[in-house]
Amino acid sequence: MSALRTLYNGLRARLPAVFRRRDVSGRDEVGNTYYRWFERQTDGSDRERREVDLGGKEFEPDLIPPVWNQWLRRTRVEPPSEEDIAKGKAFRQQVQSRAAFHAAEDMRRAAR
Repeated sequence: MSALRTLYNGLRARLPAVFRRRDVSGRDEVGNTYYRWFERQTDGSDRERREVDLGGKEFEPDLIPPVWNQWLRRTRVEPPSEEDIAKGKAFRQQVQSRAAFHAAEDMRRAAR
């Protein structure tokens, strides 16, 4: 029975992604689609898998927003809500604003 199970798991792992039953977890403003599904392990347990479809674009790390990257890497348990995405965007804008202010201050001090 063990040899059959090994053969079955090996074949199943090689099936194209289109045959997997994936649930859409969300979409972002860039056009990426995020999926989750469960795979049966050899010990009988289910393992959650997470994946992003870039919509045909070439992969670049900047194309995945930080909150979605956290979810993909299992730093977050649940996919980010619209509120989480808005908070993350506001925080990034605040950091960029502060960085620009401090850069201008440094330039002003260096000009003295």
